[in-house]
Amino acid sequence: MNQLCIGCAFWIVRTSALSGIVEDLVGIFSRPRAFFPVSLQIIFTWLIPILTVTNLPILLLKRHAGLTSLSLLAGLTLFLYIVSRWQWKLGLKRYFSAA
Repeated sequence: MNQLCIGCAFWIVRTSALSGIVEDLVGIFSRPRAFFPVSLQIIFTWLIPILTVTNLPILLLKRHAGLTSLSLLAGLTLFLYIVSRWQWKLGLKRYFSAA
């Protein structure tokens, strides 16, 4: 997800503020999932899987989550990796140097 934010620099000028978005979101959503309203739980568990990343290790240790949750996280990670590689390759085609 961080790479996707950084990759926006190919299309948007002055994207330095984007580089801190993911770190800020991880800081905000590093609390237990039950702390947040259901709408935020759904968004930050399935669309932007920050709650999954920060909560899953503890849930696995407490045996409140299983291999299904771990498989979903692996699938989301693979999907985000593929999207970020695609974005990076498109961005390199647009890249030009001032030097």
